[in-house]
Amino acid sequence: MASDELPDVILMDVVMPSINGFQATRQVTRNEITSHIPVVIVSSKDQYADKIWGEREGACGYLTKPIDGRKLINMVNGLLAELRDKYGHRCIKHTLRYKGDNV
Repeated sequence: MASDELPDVILMDVVMPSINGFQATRQVTRNEITSHIPVVIVSSKDQYADKIWGEREGACGYLTKPIDGRKLINMVNGLLAELRDKYGHRCIKHTLRYKGDNV
């Protein structure tokens, strides 16, 4: 799906049907077409080992649910800024803004 859509950033849960988020992250980050897309794992799994596993699979960040909206927005905007710097302003035009807890 990521190779069809080519999103700017992927927010990935760990617990999903048929394939877990670690496996899906590995597929995205090791695919030539999608390897440039930053993946942030967003999960209720809060063990240190889960965070390390996410990093090993190529995730750029790991946030534990319930998510602090400001942290999420700051992380995504930071990743978007990195993409802008790397690929140019024409590619990434959006920036997220925090509007309270309804993220």
